[in-house]
Amino acid sequence: AAGKRRRNPLRIPGVSHCHICDASVGCLRGKALFCAKILNRLLGGNGPFMSRYKILTVPNLMSFFRILLVPVFAVTFLEKVPLWPVVILLLSGVTDLFDGMIARKFNQVSDLGKMLDPAADKLTQIAVVSCLTTVYFQPMLVLLVVYIVKELTMLAGGLVMLRRKKIVPAARWFGKIATFEFYFAMALFLVFPRFLLAHPGYIAVIIAITIGLIVFSLLMYAVQFFKISEKA
Repeated sequence: AAGKRRRNPLRIPGVSHCHICDASVGCLRGKALFCAKILNRLLGGNGPFMSRYKILTVPNLMSFFRILLVPVFAVTFLEKVPLWPVVILLLSGVTDLFDGMIARKFNQVSDLGKMLDPAADKLTQIAVVSCLTTVYFQPMLVLLVVYIVKELTMLAGGLVMLRRKKIVPAARWFGKIATFEFYFAMALFLVFPRFLLAHPGYIAVIIAITIGLIVFSLLMYAVQFFKISEKA
């Protein structure tokens, strides 16, 4: 029956009535189509609802996967399981490289993904450096302190920009270079521990380059912050 349309009780935008019988979502066919539309949108469909609430997209699942890899990395490293820490770190780096590309190419960018991706990055990087302090205590401790200071500074800057209703800048090329070098350096420490411990000069060089790129990226983001802040 084509009765008067009623808004759905869940108040979800774009899903107000059955497109089969034109009745409210209270009818059986309306409920079935209602659930199908919601499932389709949760799985990455388009529409106003999905602009905020995309959840089960491929990039988000990849970010969830990277977060799950963090405790696996820590356990395999501390238990001294051969090769697995390196494999897990490389797998995390590869998924980090491709999740953003997939999100942009297939229109699966979401607010949740914008939070999950950097969260997975930070958790992975802090876990890797923390674990490596058990082998390379002093240099890794310095790196860990510099990294935490950088992240706290960027967090504070982001909060200030949000408070001023400014758009927080996305990751830029200098941030990506610093991240790539970080993963590459940590892989070296994982693959060649005996060689590096026997040649501490190489450790100092790798740590210096890593810290230098971290500081460089922080300064570049600071420039972006001031440019955005100065705009009306």
